[in-house]
Amino acid sequence: MLIAMGSAATGRAEAAAPARVAVLLQAEGLQKSGDLGGGVRVGVISGGVRDQAVLLRQGILPADVALLGSGHGRGDEGDWMMQIVHQIAPAAKLGFCAGGRPAKTVGCASALIDKFHADIIIDDVNPQPVIFRPTVKDLGLAALARQHPKELLFTGVGNNGAGYYQSNWMATPLTLSGVAYQAQDFGTSVQGGSQAFNSFVVPAGAAAVVDLGTNALPASPMAPCPERNPLVTLALADRSGHIVRQAESACPGLSLFYRNTSGQRQAMRVAVLLPAIAHPKDLALKLVVLRAGEGISPLPLLFHTSGAVGNSATSAGLVAVAAGDPDSIQGGHYQIEPYSNSGAQCMAYSAGPHGQLQRLAKPSCFEQPAFVVPDKTVVTMVGPRGLRPRPFGGNSAAGPAAAGAAALLLARHVPPLRIVPLLEQSALALPGHQGWDGQYGYGLINVGAAASLGHDSGAAQK
Repeated sequence: MLIAMGSAATGRAEAAAPARVAVLLQAEGLQKSGDLGGGVRVGVISGGVRDQAVLLRQGILPADVALLGSGHGRGDEGDWMMQIVHQIAPAAKLGFCAGGRPAKTVGCASALIDKFHADIIIDDVNPQPVIFRPTVKDLGLAALARQHPKELLFTGVGNNGAGYYQSNWMATPLTLSGVAYQAQDFGTSVQGGSQAFNSFVVPAGAAAVVDLGTNALPASPMAPCPERNPLVTLALADRSGHIVRQAESACPGLSLFYRNTSGQRQAMRVAVLLPAIAHPKDLALKLVVLRAGEGISPLPLLFHTSGAVGNSATSAGLVAVAAGDPDSIQGGHYQIEPYSNSGAQCMAYSAGPHGQLQRLAKPSCFEQPAFVVPDKTVVTMVGPRGLRPRPFGGNSAAGPAAAGAAALLLARHVPPLRIVPLLEQSALALPGHQGWDGQYGYGLINVGAAASLGHDSGAAQK
């Protein structure tokens, strides 16, 4: 259950016992000494705050939450994210803006900086990833980070980890419905037997979204996809090999939706196809399969590759964090949640002076995830039976915990540009994973140690 921890209007309120997430982040010492995030403004971007009025009346969220944008949005994940920030930094002032499409999310971030004067922004609105392609969100948040270098931008690294496949193009012949294709050879690419199909299982009554990204040159506002891009077909077939859904495009990014109405679990097959005469050079693919619905959960693929997922949230100045299992944190050991994306996160294109996209000489990669942050934080959810405490899992829960930790450091007058380096230096590295690691970042956030480092460095400078 949530524990009230003083007034959000004061900087050094009386604090009750720290919530579990604060204990896991080593923030309880700061909280007990009265460092609760006073004077810091945290802006939250998510789908919606449907239950905000109920939570405000019950005192679960502070009464002075600022609502920006056009309304409460859809769903209630924003309510849960704000509760996590409030558990860690209960004196911080909260603002919310309902994001969605990439341009809307970037607009929310800009509004939270310009109108709410946010010191920290956390968002969990990530379009599905495609390989090496900057999205509107990538470019927009990178521009905001350049314009406002003292504002901290956090996000969850993404929940696609168990349901993705990434590889360069490896061809095998395949005939579907009497047409000959070059198909991606999923098996050979992971050192298995040749296999033109990948597969996943859709539970009865569930729906799945299959996304395919390529590293072909994207379309830009100035021009369509280049003619040299290969025409790629994404096909979804049943167990007999009959195509039930398909999409084709020369532009990066194809998507298929499938709902299982059969009443029993179904094994679906995925093929990535090129015309038989095509000769692609350096074509790379990323296949992501997700269960559709509230939130995001991966559907494991038969052929799964390790390495960088390339979350579409990637941009310079954006700090992505990975969710760790809170029940595994003991004795210096912890486990990453299996659905957390891994890094590094890379982009191969940038925007030119007139908005056109251009290929970089080599991919620009960022050390993301930066940190591990526990998820499954217990928050108050509103349902048909009233208010009930429930664990909130996923990278959408890890991100606001990182933002709350940063708020505690800002409230102690740690310079904004020092916060991420201090968190890197003080993070609890998993044994055998010293330095930055593609799954664990720099390790588990330890905000108490970061505060001590900040105090020591400040004293040394004096």
